[in-house]
Amino acid sequence: MVFVPPAPPMVFAVNILCRLFTCKEPYQLPEIVYDNGNDLISANYMNSNRNDIDDDGSGEDNNFFDPVLAPEKNLVETEKGVLEGYYQTTSGGRKIGAFEGIRYGQAHRWEKALATKGWKGVLQAKAPGSDCLQFHVKKLLSIYGKEDCLFLNVYTPVISGNKKNAKLPVVVYIHGGSFLFGSGSDYGPSYLLNEDVVLVNLNYRLGVLGFMSTGDNVLPGNFGLKDQALAIHWVKDNIAAFGGDPDQITLWGLSAGGASVHLHMMSNQTKHLFKRAISQSASAFCHWVVSPPWRARGTTEDLAKYFHCPINNAEEMVRCLKTIDPVSVVAAQVHLLKWIPFPPLIFVPTLELENEEDPGSEFLTEYPEDLYRKGLVEKKPWIVSTTEHEGLSAILAVELLMRWSGFKLYWNKIAKYVLDLDYLELKNVRKIVDKVTRFYLGNRKSTEGTQFDYSNMITDRYFHFPIVKGIQAHSEIAPTYSYYFSFSKGNYSLGNWNLHRPREWGAGHGEDEHYFFNSTINFPGFQRGDPEYKLSKIMLNFATNFVMNGTPTFTRSDSGGNWLKESQLPIWEPVVNPRKISLLQFDEDIKMITPNLKRVMFWESLHLPDAKLWL
Repeated sequence: MVFVPPAPPMVFAVNILCRLFTCKEPYQLPEIVYDNGNDLISANYMNSNRNDIDDDGSGEDNNFFDPVLAPEKNLVETEKGVLEGYYQTTSGGRKIGAFEGIRYGQAHRWEKALATKGWKGVLQAKAPGSDCLQFHVKKLLSIYGKEDCLFLNVYTPVISGNKKNAKLPVVVYIHGGSFLFGSGSDYGPSYLLNEDVVLVNLNYRLGVLGFMSTGDNVLPGNFGLKDQALAIHWVKDNIAAFGGDPDQITLWGLSAGGASVHLHMMSNQTKHLFKRAISQSASAFCHWVVSPPWRARGTTEDLAKYFHCPINNAEEMVRCLKTIDPVSVVAAQVHLLKWIPFPPLIFVPTLELENEEDPGSEFLTEYPEDLYRKGLVEKKPWIVSTTEHEGLSAILAVELLMRWSGFKLYWNKIAKYVLDLDYLELKNVRKIVDKVTRFYLGNRKSTEGTQFDYSNMITDRYFHFPIVKGIQAHSEIAPTYSYYFSFSKGNYSLGNWNLHRPREWGAGHGEDEHYFFNSTINFPGFQRGDPEYKLSKIMLNFATNFVMNGTPTFTRSDSGGNWLKESQLPIWEPVVNPRKISLLQFDEDIKMITPNLKRVMFWESLHLPDAKLWL
């Protein structure tokens, strides 16, 4: 028996409950630790009235903050007009400028976004813009947001003097969420902006509204990726006004966002606009990132059938779907899931045909592997990473929505959906499932498998295999660095969500993100004495040096405190032998490792069309 997806009435019932009771987690924010010895105070600016922000604060000793020269109003003049932001304080006590809810584009449904027009007077930029309309897997299947959602936020340590002279490196952050849910505001600047970096995070259209395609030029798809491209163009044109260097832009993303970053290195729309890239827990080689046009068309037809729209003519099908109210369209996505809760992948990027009517509008016309083979991928320095147990977040979702014993009992029936093998239409899919089960469980029955057995299957199928392939391909053309995050000793692991001891549970999908950015949706901010805070400073130093000069070196002797001495940190070496990959492991002991690729090679041995290594 396959676990049946809930019907839209359940979805709407959840949304009614979310109107009566908050579905937003009241997470505690990071504490502020002033480097000059002041007491720690709560960073409560995100819960405050934005018009009553406390402008007091000492800040770190740096070239960008002067409590005397800092203007009372935080104004920036962009090419489009003047913006007024406000001030925040980072976890290190630094005062920064925050400009939120900046519109970078506007779009009609399933049409290419256009750059925003200018404005007269001063535009208030003191709160994030609307999230994009979405069906949020992590928030009780709630539906929220608006179609009008193309906003971005800018955070800068340059708050006085001539900002254009600062020329700080810029991070453009692209959020993850299976191309289905999420927001640019999910991750904040509290940790990253302790360093001399400008941060931009952004919204882009999601799910059916961002990635639906008819597999032809009637509806080419990839609107979410094109939104990202428009935002990157905005950054290139305007970031100097905030103290950023338009020639020193690094794209950074997690999961679907990390895959998006990798795709931007291949797209003619954007590959010339930035200098470096960081992809966490994904590469463009993940089988779930680029859908074949025939599969994209099939998903669109399934949606059209649900609304009794015609499917034989693409123009009529799209015209009919445009008459449906957006909330209903988004809610109907739940009917397209083959199995709940994993994988929540429905509408994703796809290949486009060349468009003679709008030349250059295509984001992606060839598969990533073909672009690498033809030498069409930009030779940019790249950091790509993975966590120890990427698949544990899926197992957690299983435990939340169904009995674990039932999952194992019906494994043989649901395995092809869990492992996303059904779309391959293989004649021998049952034999492949048997091989996978035998490889990970040995001689044990499916009912005897552990959470880690099934997690490892998902980890390797969805993440480790395609990330290794990405490392192999890119290390042949540009400096490629990789890290492996396995730290789970502290208080902020996925294990704490499910009443497991973190050390036993391990580091799950996306846990490393909270060491670079303070989370507003998943975890509380680090507090006084947390080992995570010390590790965060080390990881940030590696990452920001990469953002600044393309090499992830460690340069701060105070980052580890008494927990880890600088002399104990290894040199993060790039991958020089794609057949013997070396990674920097972030754990209690930080070191270079050479992982055993036995599990990766197993997936290669299955000869799946979407699982072939580079070498």
